[in-house]
Amino acid sequence: MLVSFFLIVIIIVLVWLKIGVAGTLGFLIGQLVVGAILTIFFSLSGAIWSNTKIYVEQTLESHGSPLHLAVMFADKLGDIFKDAIAPIIIDKIKFIILFAILMVAVIIKFDKVFAG
Repeated sequence: MLVSFFLIVIIIVLVWLKIGVAGTLGFLIGQLVVGAILTIFFSLSGAIWSNTKIYVEQTLESHGSPLHLAVMFADKLGDIFKDAIAPIIIDKIKFIILFAILMVAVIIKFDKVFAG
């Protein structure tokens, strides 16, 4: 996760140097919106797969069938989605917001220097 945070910082600085302040703000807003959508997707899909496994195990008498096997594998993926990927994206969103708030003064000050 530390490597991804360093990559985010490097990408934000490169976007700022290449496109400017407006492009950096657009990039950050895009990251926040897409991150929120992906977090909702991963959380909901993980919960749906967990609920499907519970439904299949409680209501259907299909233990050992291909349906039960498929639902078991899908639940394992759903656990990864809701317990690992969604929290990482939430932490990324928090980091981007914090980094943007802390760097806004520096970006505006040095933008005049680099703009010429």
